[in-house]
Amino acid sequence: MNIFKSKKLYGILLVLITFFMFFFINSILLFFNDSGKLEKKVATNFKFLQKEQKPIVLLYFGYTHCSDVCVMALNRLNKLYPLLEKEKVSIYFINLLDDVSEKDTEDYVYSFNKNFNPVTLNKKELSLVTSKLKVNFSKSIFNEKEMNHSSFLYLLVNEKDNYIQKYVYLSSSYELNMIKDDINEILKDY
Repeated sequence: MNIFKSKKLYGILLVLITFFMFFFINSILLFFNDSGKLEKKVATNFKFLQKEQKPIVLLYFGYTHCSDVCVMALNRLNKLYPLLEKEKVSIYFINLLDDVSEKDTEDYVYSFNKNFNPVTLNKKELSLVTSKLKVNFSKSIFNEKEMNHSSFLYLLVNEKDNYIQKYVYLSSSYELNMIKDDINEILKDY
């Protein structure tokens, strides 16, 4: 019985250490990057973007029924949306829970904005997308229906029929004018 308790304690400590390291590293990134964004070029070839025609895509990773971080981020994205050229920018919400129905994801996302694109991926596709973009997340140790995750926003640009990650916005309070200006600067070439 003592072995079980110690393994459980070590497991909890490992999760807590990982969680705090994740936020510590992200805090350092924010401290050294006062703009709140990173420029990072990563080629993608995501299946869910194959039919996308717009030159710019914004990706947000969260989970259906998230009641805190995702709500704030999706509300900020909803405020950003009217500032954008809608025919040239798409906003996607990628659900980090692989066991949630597409309908639940759609209902959740559309409650913020009917023009957002809800995405539910299977475990393999989700792993591919999150590892490619270095999205950090883990199931909560306190509630298996909740996730610990970053609230980053990923800006991708279509270059020769392939989306390339250009920026990662590091704060859920997204500086809307900065994002709008970045997008307008990119769209000068389109």
